[in-house]
Amino acid sequence: MRPERFHSPLADIFIFSETKQASFHSSRLKGIVVAERMSVGQGCKIGDLPYDAVHFCFCYRDPIVIVLRPRMSHKRRSVRKRCAIAAIALLAVPVLSSCCVRLHTAVSMNAEERTLADSEVAAQFSEIRNTGRPPAVLLIHGFGGSPFDLKPVADALAQRGCALRAIVLPGHGSSPRDLRGVKKSAWLKAAQEAYEELKEEYGEVSIIGFSMGGAIALCLAAENPVERLVLVSPYFQVSPRWYCPGRPETWAARLSGIIPFVKKPKIGQINDPKGLESYMAYRHLPTDAVAELAAVGSSARDQAKHVRCDTLWIHSSGDVVADFTVSKEVFESLPAARKRFVEYRRSNHVILYDFDRESTVHEVVSFVTDDADE
Repeated sequence: MRPERFHSPLADIFIFSETKQASFHSSRLKGIVVAERMSVGQGCKIGDLPYDAVHFCFCYRDPIVIVLRPRMSHKRRSVRKRCAIAAIALLAVPVLSSCCVRLHTAVSMNAEERTLADSEVAAQFSEIRNTGRPPAVLLIHGFGGSPFDLKPVADALAQRGCALRAIVLPGHGSSPRDLRGVKKSAWLKAAQEAYEELKEEYGEVSIIGFSMGGAIALCLAAENPVERLVLVSPYFQVSPRWYCPGRPETWAARLSGIIPFVKKPKIGQINDPKGLESYMAYRHLPTDAVAELAAVGSSARDQAKHVRCDTLWIHSSGDVVADFTVSKEVFESLPAARKRFVEYRRSNHVILYDFDRESTVHEVVSFVTDDADE
């Protein structure tokens, strides 16, 4: 007899009638051979086409249903197997890479935290204060940095008898893990509170900001009366990279769920080997905090048009961290009557520890203490 056949995308279904109960006795039904006691995975041939049994069911009475899948040729099966292996490998590469990066970063961060826990190192990351004459000076460090970023200027101002305070922004001065999850608002609030404290005690306040601290200083100067404003390598956006399509801040935000921390290629972008050896900052940075960094830079660009206090702007054209071109554009948008842009060429981002550190310290101290000297 001839079986009824129903086609589906995955298999051909054959319904056999007039067969015995649980056993498939070898017999020829119109050229169709069904193996005795056929089981799932077993093959058979119907006409000239080979089939594999993938499912069957039977009862004590007819009919018996067998689901047969056309058997692939060895070559086709081999190609499909290779494609499957390649697909699995492609999916596994990013997962394995992420695991390796996380493991390496965790080991490296543990070593960094042991170093930061050292009392001598911790002291360098602490807040700097000095009681002196007004105007008081508020110093704000950069992203992943500490008051150590501005220590050369703080020491010089202290020698001149100036009252000053170099604050530690939230998430800084302890461990890179403490920086994860910190919002832009927390940094701005800490800077505002420090400003108000100095304002109440000394009456007049000047602000010096480095990198992200420069952007925060610009926001403060736009909303508060400031005696004088100094920005050193101010950050508004990261310098573009030829190998990175789009902004690095955007990529960091997108990868934050996969790679929570990244290790910087070196502690600071400094061209002078001696300065690089003496500089200290976080070696690892949380990728989610980079989005907050970008938000600070964006706010500072918007607020720049409201800054009217005397301003000294210092930046190196060789800065590979904070975009020099954007920095100069923001400077040009400043409505301040008295403003000056100082450009260096030999130094990198961390100018106060680079080749132009002495000149920078002299420029900053002279500008801030000008009224006092008079």
